Amino acid sequence: MCPHSDAAEQERFRELDPSDRILGRLDELEALFRRRLLDDRAKIEFVAELKERSELDDRVIQSRLLRPLANRLVGIVDRIYSWDGEPDPLAMSAGEEIMDVLEEFGVETIDISGRVDPTVHRVVKQLPSDSPRGTILSVQRNGITLDGRVIRVADVVVSVGDRYVEGGE
Repeated sequence: MCPHSDAAEQERFRELDPSDRILGRLDELEALFRRRLLDDRAKIEFVAELKERSELDDRVIQSRLLRPLANRLVGIVDRIYSWDGEPDPLAMSAGEEIMDVLEEFGVETIDISGRVDPTVHRVVKQLPSDSPRGTILSVQRNGITLDGRVIRVADVVVSVGDRYVEGGE
């Protein structure tokens, strides 16, 4: 911009009526305010987009890294807990510690108390018992969730009730 035009603009501004100068200044401030609002809105949208990308990256990391790792580690814990021999206190302690570490990363074992829930339990065996039909009697393999999403269902043994007769009901 030419320095002479700035001087000319300032001279013209001085010649205006004081109320016109105030209105002109208000128009300038309003334009500045609108530009800043638009700039702030763009920054807010950019931050929201970065947050969304970050959450997507977290989900990718969970599915590619944490999910298979959790499955493998819980498999190791399953072997520790299903040992038929004399329980080894060190192995049991290691299994508990592995589960504690996994819990810090959002991995939890699926509850196996009460009745079977097909969304989190897979019935692998049915046995007669005094418990009502559909009651979980034992677990053969722990199920796990990662941040509330099932990544491995629990394999459970379920009661068929006392009406069960060998070969059918």
